[in-house]
Amino acid sequence: MIQLDEILQPKGLIIMCLGRLESLIRNMNYTEKLLFHIDTNCTNERQNDNELNELERLAEFGVIEIQYSEITYSEAEVGKTPERRIKKIDNYTWAGLSGESSLEKEWRERITEAVFPQGLGKKSASNDVEALLTAKLAGAIFVTKEGESKSQPRGILGSKSELLLLGIEVVSPLAALVLAKSQMNYLDKLTFFLYKWLLTIFQYSASALKRYLLKIRPLYF
Repeated sequence: MIQLDEILQPKGLIIMCLGRLESLIRNMNYTEKLLFHIDTNCTNERQNDNELNELERLAEFGVIEIQYSEITYSEAEVGKTPERRIKKIDNYTWAGLSGESSLEKEWRERITEAVFPQGLGKKSASNDVEALLTAKLAGAIFVTKEGESKSQPRGILGSKSELLLLGIEVVSPLAALVLAKSQMNYLDKLTFFLYKWLLTIFQYSASALKRYLLKIRPLYF
């Protein structure tokens, strides 16, 4: 039996064609892609965060790279909607630690002192240290929503100055998006705009086509 969703998937073709164009542009004027490590609280499995949606589209298009650390990937596999989260995170790769115990031990202590000067209490704090350590060793920018708020004045974002002294850049989703777009040249922006424009047209057309096919389905499927 023909599935409607199978004939309404030219999104991949749009991404592939414009991605190749973007790659040609980058080869002519090469710039290294920014690598972002995503915290568990930025999984965005419901796609209801506009900044993260846009950041993910930039990664889809090849302008930036998105990864999880091994610890945040594991954390994202549990929660209220694990099936939805697992389906989402399976679109990305994850990075682990190097296994160099002496090097990692030193950095763990320095990161703990920067973010948790009162010491590690909950397991989640230890996980945060592991995620930040992975970002440090991978040369990635860490994207999180944790901290710098009235309810959580410190946390990771509230410790960004201390972490920056350790060579670890932490940003909110909005700051990550601004940073990613600042690295785009004119042709990057033009092709990305074209991609979003074509994708919008496709989504509108696909919705109309699907409604029509559902009407005639008893006759042909």
